[in-house]
Amino acid sequence: MIKSMTGYGQNLFQIGEKSVQIEIRALNSKFFDVSIKTPPSLREYESEIRNIVSAALERGKVDVYIYIENCKPANNTINQSFFKSYYNELKSLSEEVQSDITKGLFALALQHPEAFNKNYEKMDKEEWQPIAEKIKETCLAVDQFRVKEGEALAEKLVENAREIENLLSNIQAFEEERLETVRERLQKNIANLLNDSQYDKSRFEQEMIYYIERLDITEEKVRLKNHINYFMETINEEVSNGKKLNFLTQEMGREINTIGSKANNFRIQQIVVNMKDELEQIKEQLNNIL
Repeated sequence: MIKSMTGYGQNLFQIGEKSVQIEIRALNSKFFDVSIKTPPSLREYESEIRNIVSAALERGKVDVYIYIENCKPANNTINQSFFKSYYNELKSLSEEVQSDITKGLFALALQHPEAFNKNYEKMDKEEWQPIAEKIKETCLAVDQFRVKEGEALAEKLVENAREIENLLSNIQAFEEERLETVRERLQKNIANLLNDSQYDKSRFEQEMIYYIERLDITEEKVRLKNHINYFMETINEEVSNGKKLNFLTQEMGREINTIGSKANNFRIQQIVVNMKDELEQIKEQLNNIL
């Protein structure tokens, strides 16, 4: 099972006369990065909110929004010093531009956000505890969203990995052609050397060993096949492990590149290009996996 780092969860509920809304959004990120926006009454609990979210969601860029609306009238008082100063400034400006809106200035001044002294109620422990539980529920909803998104990602990853496996098997059809070309080239070079009485036998043996090692791709094919199998097993593990999948992708890329450099055959190199294309698609998908 794999999980996407993208997720969303929402919770709406009542606590006494307060209406509370919690929203949590998660996006992909290499590290855990949480942003918390709460009303002033919850500021002292932000560290607890951070701990709850980090324990539940592990990694990603996470935005937490908590809105609280008090159903009873707010006990706010007018900020008289600010109101008077703002009202007189508006009045002076209206007279300066000769605008006849003096009658509406009082209502206009009251609309300014700083016209009132807002008295925020402090959230007590009894009210905070149910909110903390709802945050945990919302994190669970985000996690379930991630699992659902992960299922779609897993299907695509398996499809790409299987295609690399199919392309790898297609190489066999061109192995005989490749080996025949290499054999003819070696026989020609050997014939030239044998006609030269001055050739170095030791150097000749070294060159033969070099060519054999340089052109043999058997081990690379076996290792690539094993990496693909382990990649599939990792996708089906109970815990999502994007880091391990990334590591396996790097190992797969290393074997594909080596096959391409040793191939010495145009058709095999074409297959290698297609394998690289599938591998790039896997890498793109892994950027959003937990």
